[in-house]
Amino acid sequence: MFVSHSPKTLGQRLGYQGIYYMVKDLAKAAGLENVHPHSGRHTFASQLLENGMDAFLAMKLTRHRSIQAFKTYTHEGQYQAAKADYWKKQGEEVRSAMSLEEILKRG
Repeated sequence: MFVSHSPKTLGQRLGYQGIYYMVKDLAKAAGLENVHPHSGRHTFASQLLENGMDAFLAMKLTRHRSIQAFKTYTHEGQYQAAKADYWKKQGEEVRSAMSLEEILKRG
């Protein structure tokens, strides 16, 4: 949960618009483009599934109400698995995305 620091709404729960602007400001400061609050939800859901979490539980954690909408993440997971299998059969390893910690370690 994010809390407002605005004098007008100090201590109150930050709404979607506040979170949207916070994410946009952070992305801009980091030099990133095309970042939205939903990107975090998408990444979280995808990583839960990639790490083997039950789809029903992942759907509950990400607060999806529609199974149809959540299927997007399962298709992404299936795509990534197929891609990894393809490269493995080619005798190569798929380079996985680096975590923030790994990027920071490289300096």
